[in-house]
Amino acid sequence: MSYGLVGAYALYFILVGIHGNSSKLVTLVERDGRNFLPWILAILILRALYNVESLRPLIKPFIGLAILTFVVKNWNNVVNQLNQILPTSVHIPTSGAASAPAPTAAELATTQLPPVTVQ
Repeated sequence: MSYGLVGAYALYFILVGIHGNSSKLVTLVERDGRNFLPWILAILILRALYNVESLRPLIKPFIGLAILTFVVKNWNNVVNQLNQILPTSVHIPTSGAASAPAPTAAELATTQLPPVTVQ
């Protein structure tokens, strides 16, 4: 684990202690620990295996897969956080469905595409 990450955690815990939010932190960890702990363990295991030089090409896809799975599993939370950050003119729908209905297979079969010209 890098020294920067350890330092960030140390700074976080010091700030929690200074502001007297330790009981809130313990409550949050107890409430969300079952959802968050497996992800942290998976990332730490992948990070430890990534340090072995011969395993790096094998571990890189698994790191991407872990991140992708985390985002997909928590999609509504990710979208809610992005909607809070982004301006009100930009809004991301929480469901995967677009506002326009998807075309049917028959509509796609009869769609005429413009000719392609190569210059």
